[in-house]
Amino acid sequence: MLLVYGTGHLAAAVIKAAINAGMEVRVAGRNPARTRMLGDEFGIGADVASLDEPESLRALLHGVNVVLNAAGPYSLTSMPLMVACIRSGVHYTDASNELASFSAADALSDQAAVSGVALVPGAGFGAAATEAVALQSTRALQNPRSLRIVHSSAGGMSTPGARKSALRVLSAKGQHYLNGRLTAAGGHSVIPIVLRGGGRQGVLMSSGELWVLQASTQLPDISVYYTLNFHPAAVRLLVRLIRILPARTFPVPRPSTRLKKTPTKASSHEITAQVFDAAGKSVTHTLTAADPRGLTAQIGIECVRRLSSGRCSGALTPGEILGGGFIATLDGIRMEKSPRN
Repeated sequence: MLLVYGTGHLAAAVIKAAINAGMEVRVAGRNPARTRMLGDEFGIGADVASLDEPESLRALLHGVNVVLNAAGPYSLTSMPLMVACIRSGVHYTDASNELASFSAADALSDQAAVSGVALVPGAGFGAAATEAVALQSTRALQNPRSLRIVHSSAGGMSTPGARKSALRVLSAKGQHYLNGRLTAAGGHSVIPIVLRGGGRQGVLMSSGELWVLQASTQLPDISVYYTLNFHPAAVRLLVRLIRILPARTFPVPRPSTRLKKTPTKASSHEITAQVFDAAGKSVTHTLTAADPRGLTAQIGIECVRRLSSGRCSGALTPGEILGGGFIATLDGIRMEKSPRN
């Protein structure tokens, strides 16, 4: 039995993919109206459960094999659900890219291992695809030393939940791995970056990909940038404001009690992974996705399928569950090596 926690667009997409895959699925959430609406829409069981009621969560997980958390911001929802899963012997996964979710999994890894429970944050497009392209570059260079990831998107965040999570990631001060330690970046949070489509401003992010990349590549120096196509001064001002003011200062529309039937237009996304050795030699691979949002549910359900059928425990990266070649098999994914290498 799969339990999907959440009632937004991602939850609906995951439930649809689970049903199409022949899985038994239930939905749970904090909002009674939206939870019942989603259950009625798909003809599945629906439960209302608050994350601050441990006994309620324990009852909710009875008979469940895997929980897929689709309720952001994950910095608020991941820890209580992970703890409940460990106590109930249930595997946990989510589509987070917030560092707090990955840090929670890392902190709970030993407890999860003792209980035979796997914690797999980041089983969505962002972290899973980034790990896949990073490993492609890392394995193509002898004695790699440092890794730089650059994200470039043709569009923005399409749903209120996604925008909330993105704001939380952006509002955190930029960090990177330097000599194997997660370190604040100081004054180097915004830098010019040249991509195939031209120059952009790269914003150093404290995203969950940092944890995934350090765990999977073991490289001492790792940085992750998201690019914006604005004037450098405007980007620096925007980042400064977002990181000074509380996240609640920036309005995010409340989700309605009805989900839109017509999906928003797909927006392509590009992830560039550049790996350097100590002498400065580099290898670059680029992964392009025509519709990254549409791939997140597929990645999550494949992770659920493998968790249900395998024996694994502790905090794991998406690649450790999915395998290195899975992402490249998805429709709309193209991975290529830069001719400049």
